Amino acid sequence: MRYRFNEETEMTREVIRDFAARELAPLARARDEQGKIEPAVFRQMAQLGLAGIPVEESRGGAGGDIATFAVVLEELSAVCASSAAMLAAHTGFVLWPLQKAIAASGSEHPLHRLLKELASGKKLGGFATGACSQVHELQAQPLGDGGYRLNGRLPIAVNGEDADVILLFASDTGKKPTSRRRLAAYLVEKGTPGLEVEPLPRKLGLRGLSTVSLQFKDCLIPHEQRLVPHGRAIMESVINIGCMGAAAQSVGIAQGALQAAVAYAKERRQFGKPISKQQGVSFKLADMATRVDAARLLLYKAAWRMDLGADARKAAAIARKMSASLAVSVALDAVQLFGGYGYMREYGVERLARDAKCVESDFGTGGMAVPIESRILSGMD
Repeated sequence: MRYRFNEETEMTREVIRDFAARELAPLARARDEQGKIEPAVFRQMAQLGLAGIPVEESRGGAGGDIATFAVVLEELSAVCASSAAMLAAHTGFVLWPLQKAIAASGSEHPLHRLLKELASGKKLGGFATGACSQVHELQAQPLGDGGYRLNGRLPIAVNGEDADVILLFASDTGKKPTSRRRLAAYLVEKGTPGLEVEPLPRKLGLRGLSTVSLQFKDCLIPHEQRLVPHGRAIMESVINIGCMGAAAQSVGIAQGALQAAVAYAKERRQFGKPISKQQGVSFKLADMATRVDAARLLLYKAAWRMDLGADARKAAAIARKMSASLAVSVALDAVQLFGGYGYMREYGVERLARDAKCVESDFGTGGMAVPIESRILSGMD
C-alpha cells in the first residue's frame, strides 16, 4: 500500500480545502437550516472538475483515481457534509456504474452523451433505492418495443428533487417477489411521465441534501436506459464505492470536528491558561486525533485497492464501519469540549454531530441497507 499521494492529488487537496473554506463554509449553516443546497454549489464544483473525477477524460471526466475522489469528499465534508454527500451520490451512485456499463458494452453506447453531460457537470445525477425487500416493490415490465414500464415506489432518492437523471434498481421479471428475483439498473430522466416526487420529513442531519421518495405509475423507459451487465453486478460496484464514499465523508466530518475542538481549546482560557494546556483536555484531543488518523488510513487502503482493481469489498466495508462510528464519537467529544456552546447552532459542532450520525445510517450509502458485518466476515478464512 502506498503511504504518500502523488503531487497532483496533494495539489487537489489544497485547492479543495481553499474552495471549501472560501465558498462552502460561509453558508454551511444556512444550507442546514433551509434544507437546500443552492444550485451554484454544484456549478462551482463542476468548474473545478469535481463532477467527474474518476471518469476517463475520453468520456468527459477528469481522469482521476478513486484516491483523489476520497480526498475531495474528505475535504468537502470537513466544512459542509451535505455538499459532499451531493457530490458523492452524483459520482459514486450514477457516474461510476454508468461508466462501467458503457465500458462493458464494448462499443459506442447510446448513453455516452449522457455520461459526458454528467461528468462535465451539465447535469446532476441522483440515486433511488430502499432496503433489499423494498427494491422489489418497483416492477419493470418488458414491452414489445424493447422498452419497460415501471410501477411501484422507492422510499429514498438522494439528490432526488434536483437531479436531472436518477439511477435506480427494479425487478425486471414482473412476477411475484422471490429471493431469486432478477434486478436491473435503469436511468430515469427528470420529468418523465408517470414519475412522481414525494417530499420526505426533515432529516436529523445532512439536511441540505435533497432526499425524496419516488412513485412510478406506468412510467415508460426506453430500452437503452436499462444498464448492462446484470443489475446485481452494478449494485455490487455501487455498494463498494458507496462504502468508500461514506468512509471519506465520515473522516472529513471527524476532521472538521477535531479542528473546531482544537481551535476552541486554544482560545478558551481557564485558570490563566488555554484549556488546551489542561491535561484532561489535551489527552482527549490527542485521543481524537489518533482515532481520526487511524480511520483515514483505512479509508485510503480501500481507495488504493479500488484503484488497483483488486477486491475492495472487505476493505471498503471495514473503512465504512470504523469511520462512521468514529465520526459520531469525535463529533460528540467536540460538542462536550465546547460545553454549553456546543449545543448552539452558531458554533457548528452540533451540526457536525448530526451529519455524522446521518452518514452512519443508511443515508451514508445512498439509502442502501448495506450488510457491513457480513461483507467484512466474507473476506475471512
